[in-house]
Amino acid sequence: MDPKKYFIDLHNLYEIERRADQKDFERSVLLSNLNERRLKGLTWYPVRVQKIELGFGGHLHITVKRDHQSDIEPRFKVGKVASLYNNSQGNKYEERIDGTVEAVGKSILRLSIDLDTYRDMPDWLDYGILGVDVSFDTPTYKKIKSTLNSLSKINSTKERLPHLRDVFLGTKKPIFKSEATRLFEVLAHLNDTQNRAVRMVLHAEDIAIIHGPPGTGKTTTMVAAIERTLEKENQVLVTAPSNAAVDMLTSRISKTGMNVLRIGNPSRMDDEILQYSLEKKIEQHRDYYFLKKLRDEANTLRMLIRKVVHSNGKKDNFMEKFSKVKNQARKLEKVIVREIVDQTPVITSTLVGATHSNLNNRAFSTVFIDEAAQALEPICWIPITKAKRVILCGDHLQLPPVVKSRDAFESGLSETLFEKVKNNHDISVLLDTQYRMNEKIMKFSSQQFYEHQLKAAPSVKEWHILGNSQQFQQISEPLEFIDTAGLEYFEGNYADTDSLVNYKEADLLVEHLEKLTRFLSGFYPDRVNDISIGINSPYKAQINHLSDLLTQKAEELRSFKIEVNTIDGFQGQERDIIYISLVRSNLRSEIGFLSEKRRMNVALTRARKKLVVMGDSNTLKEHEFYKTFLTYIRKNGYLQTVEEWRNGEYR
Repeated sequence: MDPKKYFIDLHNLYEIERRADQKDFERSVLLSNLNERRLKGLTWYPVRVQKIELGFGGHLHITVKRDHQSDIEPRFKVGKVASLYNNSQGNKYEERIDGTVEAVGKSILRLSIDLDTYRDMPDWLDYGILGVDVSFDTPTYKKIKSTLNSLSKINSTKERLPHLRDVFLGTKKPIFKSEATRLFEVLAHLNDTQNRAVRMVLHAEDIAIIHGPPGTGKTTTMVAAIERTLEKENQVLVTAPSNAAVDMLTSRISKTGMNVLRIGNPSRMDDEILQYSLEKKIEQHRDYYFLKKLRDEANTLRMLIRKVVHSNGKKDNFMEKFSKVKNQARKLEKVIVREIVDQTPVITSTLVGATHSNLNNRAFSTVFIDEAAQALEPICWIPITKAKRVILCGDHLQLPPVVKSRDAFESGLSETLFEKVKNNHDISVLLDTQYRMNEKIMKFSSQQFYEHQLKAAPSVKEWHILGNSQQFQQISEPLEFIDTAGLEYFEGNYADTDSLVNYKEADLLVEHLEKLTRFLSGFYPDRVNDISIGINSPYKAQINHLSDLLTQKAEELRSFKIEVNTIDGFQGQERDIIYISLVRSNLRSEIGFLSEKRRMNVALTRARKKLVVMGDSNTLKEHEFYKTFLTYIRKNGYLQTVEEWRNGEYR
């Protein structure tokens, strides 16, 4: 395989995805007029500058406020790009500055502007009519493009990266330390396959894979592997595709006592994670007092510049002083940051976050990539370029990465690097014991996805929502399927969207939920607060409708912890009770999203003690996966018509 051609082809494939993404953006933003964008939440107009201050990394933080509040949900997302512009007569959108959204509320939005890009803030910030638009995320695509270009040009065989690249591509075999050196202390808190996975990680010279099906302790195993790795290495980089995944890893790592630094936008971090952010660690540094004094002085000078501009005076002297103080603050900050990064053994970031300026020119002996089976291959190569060896963790039989372009999808962009490596090399350890769910809930996925290899830990094998009670078998039963076949509970489009909703099925689900929670309130009068419930569906419209229905029932259900979300939104989570609304009910046996079996693997493995599925067997049974699932329910749980259910124990 020619590496140069491989990465050129991969870049071209990702370029198809970029163009599709940009086309969607242009359709919704650039081709809409100002009023249309305002109604879609894509534009705030007019806004006025409320505050400008020098912040972390030499960035200016610009806070704008809109004068008119709106109930329209803003489409601005923290960490994404937005464009501030002056729409005064004659400007015609030509005057714009792009920045990263730091925070967004009902009427306040804060942008972070890179002063290396905009060396002088424009005067038009202080006059005329301003607006702010959602922008296309060009910087992320540029970072990925730059990584792929560099990988296509590396020729030296003496460097580590070309060797690692060739191992990933399958042209070289991965190396493991010889058997004679395989001294390994068994970790008591891990099971056999978890210990085997850690052992493999410790002896891998190039790459290794931890394959973690639902509930099998993948994160526990990964954290243990990080701990053991740091016994021989000074520092590791731990990455994942999403901020939520990185925050979870950061939390789990910190609880072991390891010193961890979370790189990224603090506005996108959970509150409990902020203490591990670079910004917070800078504030705790012994030299922060001097840095703060310089920033305060720079902010004072910036305010003077604005006043001078308003009075039509010359700002040159103040700008010179501002630049001098700003540069002094930046130099001191770099010294502080370098010390913090050097002295922290575990660095965590998103895959794209590995391009952060404070990680430039920094190499890591080991890079861990969690949820690698959910990440597009081009993005995975970003942290790999910083590594001497890489550990991939994930499960390619759960949610796949999102590919927006059908052409890119069909041309192979949906195949992840995790899958390619797993197919090229026998270097994967499957974690085979799950600690999440009742055995009946687990077994179908084990049969369909994991070749019957999963087993339930004794602590969860016989879990039931009613504990050891044998009195109410149907309610206690871990598996229920309520069949709406023949009742014409047909799907339909939601409002003006393409998303599907099934109103009657939603009503049925809420009816079931009300009866179950009423029963549990009587059975566990003092413990209902401990019972968690999740409601999911592959269709966002169904989720929105169910959320509206439950809002109306808030008083009756307030004692229970209930979350409504899409299947994708429940990835990595678990609840005592899970409801799934399949939605699809038609005379054509069309199932749309349901055909993605990996998504259903996620849906079916979120429940600890009880799984309740609502669907139309007539629509589903023409598809082999669901035909098998319905057969499994008949043998291992309760599959009932709506009438049979209403006449059963739930009365």
